[in-house]
Amino acid sequence: MRHAALLLVGLTVVGSLAAQGPLPVTPGQRVRLTLDGGRHRVTGLVVSQDSGSVTVQGYFEDSGTVVAQSRITAVELSTARHSNAGAGATVGLLGGAVVGGIIGASCDGDFLCPGAGPTAVAVGIVGLVLGGAIGAFSHSETWQSVYQRRVQVSVVAPARGRGVGFGVAVAF
Repeated sequence: MRHAALLLVGLTVVGSLAAQGPLPVTPGQRVRLTLDGGRHRVTGLVVSQDSGSVTVQGYFEDSGTVVAQSRITAVELSTARHSNAGAGATVGLLGGAVVGGIIGASCDGDFLCPGAGPTAVAVGIVGLVLGGAIGAFSHSETWQSVYQRRVQVSVVAPARGRGVGFGVAVAF
């Protein structure tokens, strides 16, 4: 029984390796590779690709990181980079208005305190400007999935005892 299971795993691994072709990426594209079933990620520009590996160069690397195609479970392409100025301005406006309303309500009737409404508007405008400026320095990316391995087979040694184990992961 053990020999049959090992033969089945071996044939599945060989079949999945033989079925691999080039990934749908070209040199110069910004990619995010998911490796080993989601345990690791590599992000950077594709430098080159051959039949068994992809070379990706990160921001601060002189030479690229070579990743075997057998480790890649998903590939995502960067479709756009954008700043978060709008979201920062919205959060700053709402947060400033709430804080200004609380401050204005606590000092209503004092000589230099105009009340909850005007204080909420004034502090909200300050929050709008500060939140927009902070958000302009923060950027995020939009990713599009272009490849996902449907079946992944792994052979592992158990943590305790003897023997060999294998696992199959199927993506939908």
